[in-house]
Amino acid sequence: LEWGEAAALNLSGLTAWRALVTQGGIVPGAVVAIPGVGGGTALTAMQIAIAQGARVFVTSTSAGKRARAEDLGAAAAFDSNGEWADAVREATDGAGADIVIESVGRATWQQSLKALARGGRLVVYGSTSGDLVETDLPPFFLEWQSIRGTTMGHRGEFQAMLRFAQRRSLSPVVDHRFPLEHGVEALQHLATGRQFGKIVLTIGN
Repeated sequence: LEWGEAAALNLSGLTAWRALVTQGGIVPGAVVAIPGVGGGTALTAMQIAIAQGARVFVTSTSAGKRARAEDLGAAAAFDSNGEWADAVREATDGAGADIVIESVGRATWQQSLKALARGGRLVVYGSTSGDLVETDLPPFFLEWQSIRGTTMGHRGEFQAMLRFAQRRSLSPVVDHRFPLEHGVEALQHLATGRQFGKIVLTIGN
């Protein structure tokens, strides 16, 4: 990896690895749904899941981001504002997603729950659209589903993620690079929500 990619991989890679592997229990052939795929960690999760042999469905409100995600290997990309849980179920013959990686929160929560398969794991590492959500409990005990929280990870998970990234030649998606002195512009760009991947600050040459 070049320096910008190396900087972009660490935190997102570790967060995504723990969400998928430790908490999600991903196996080859699993169905994974990731709403809000434009973010850097969600994209890294998509890349890791595909490399793990999973079938990955993603969502975004941006048609351009959906197209780019499919170019990177997503099985399909759906509009976050639509009934994407129904689309995931239709694409899986009614089964749904074994793992849903949730970082958006309130805006996608109900669809994420609806997309879960029997025995599915909803793994939460963020809540960018709102922290408070409502959850209907019966599906969790009737369908053996679970909600698992996570953030970052420990040293062993970090080392495992790096080994996996090296074996599979994974490169994180970098949306834009800004010189450190243009950090305010970088934050303004991030605030627009138009980014696809990580934003990197460069120091020196």
